[in-house]
Amino acid sequence: MRQWAQRKTDVKKKPCRTIFELLNYFSHFYFDGTDDIDYNFGLLLPDFVRNFIPKQKYVLNTKKSDAISLGAQQHFKRDHVFHMSQVFEEMQEKMKPYVVGAFARMKGNRSFFVNHILCEMMIDRALIKEDPTKIDEMYRQLNLVTDKNRGLWVSEHQPSHLIDFLRRLERFNELKYIKRYVEDQAMAYSINRVCMYVKVCNEWSLEQSQEFLKIIKPVESIIFERISDLKTEMSL
Repeated sequence: MRQWAQRKTDVKKKPCRTIFELLNYFSHFYFDGTDDIDYNFGLLLPDFVRNFIPKQKYVLNTKKSDAISLGAQQHFKRDHVFHMSQVFEEMQEKMKPYVVGAFARMKGNRSFFVNHILCEMMIDRALIKEDPTKIDEMYRQLNLVTDKNRGLWVSEHQPSHLIDFLRRLERFNELKYIKRYVEDQAMAYSINRVCMYVKVCNEWSLEQSQEFLKIIKPVESIIFERISDLKTEMSL
């Protein structure tokens, strides 16, 4: 109990919006990353735009053939394949009783929404645990992208947000919070922050957090049981 209270104090130093910016960045890099740092930045750029610029979505231009644009095009292709995935659907279905049960005990709402985002984040967690060097490589490459290339799309489409966009991106690279998905307490905290951001709930009490922590291990087992099937499906 005391250990969780201390950990919660530690992670609360991270801003709420930063937590919402995470979700499944790593899956994009894991499945589609190359040796081209600009292409790999493009893989993550649509989510950076969505989360770093209020009410803004990345506008896809399939006529562009530079590395960043090609990476962004692949981002949308992967999203389509991923969310049509039979394995992804089956993972969510098997997780559902745990999430619904926990939220009933926590007196929480929107368990379907939480089930979906938890599945995405737990897939990242499983992939990080299987290949921890790859998450380090993702951050290493992001730090190598020049400021000019980081801001090209924003300069063209939302120039007034350029400075703030680059600042948020620098913060993202500095915190490396995705690496903490492997920690149960950080995972629970992240889910709570996402829920707070979209106004699904308030900050969880210690008792609510403890209830959620109980389901992380069984949910992780479900993900690990099918992660090889998911990787096969993503390679087709």
